[in-house]
Amino acid sequence: LMTKPVDPEDLEARLRELLPRWRTHDGPAAVVAVGTAPGEIEMGCGGSLAAHHAAGHHVVLVIPHPDADDERVAARLEKAAENLGAGVVVTGSAEDTAAALTKLSRELLPQWAYLPSAADREEARREIHAIARAALADVPTLLAYAGPGTSLDFAPDVFRDVGGWMDAKLGALAFHHGAGGDPATSPDFAIAHARYWGRFNEFGEVEPFELLDGRHTAASDRDGDSGPADATDEPSRPPPWVPPELPGFEPLAPADAS
Repeated sequence: LMTKPVDPEDLEARLRELLPRWRTHDGPAAVVAVGTAPGEIEMGCGGSLAAHHAAGHHVVLVIPHPDADDERVAARLEKAAENLGAGVVVTGSAEDTAAALTKLSRELLPQWAYLPSAADREEARREIHAIARAALADVPTLLAYAGPGTSLDFAPDVFRDVGGWMDAKLGALAFHHGAGGDPATSPDFAIAHARYWGRFNEFGEVEPFELLDGRHTAASDRDGDSGPADATDEPSRPPPWVPPELPGFEPLAPADAS
């Protein structure tokens, strides 16, 4: 309750308390990306994160690792992140990851977040997806990227041309893919993957994303579905805000749109 006359500064302070996502801050717009293993963020959205950095945004990666306290591991992850213009937070458990994401969401007020798709064969990625959805629920734009275990249920509707940032992406991946490295994070596969999805955006080099506005639910929810959802079950809320300063993030219109 506020009584007249209302002091403008008191009103702004009250709005910031009630509507924290409308708060302003002096720093650049923020972006958070979370993965399940080294190299997966870079493979799934490394080009887009480099584009964010080029636009002047503050980018932070959150990466769980069993050797989170190992200085050599941390140094390698930091070097890879530097190729994208990003900082990195290394966590040691699912609980640590949830706490880190919650803290980043509160302190940075990110406008964008990237997380693994729930349409994945691996339980660890589905778990990180669920943790990130909960911790980053207030982030206006959530984008789910394809990972090494992404299933045929992955249904992207955003296709970002990252041709201008492939060098940064490949440079980051090179830190994770040494001799005998995981082929799913190899630079060669990254190029093939980007070109495969390029058919949806002028045959360029593309990163695909699911825009998480309620259309894409957790895999466990889909598994329990007895049939196609009724049209009346579609969410009525508008899609998340997609900023104009990052062209290429506009979602495609539905196939049956007029």
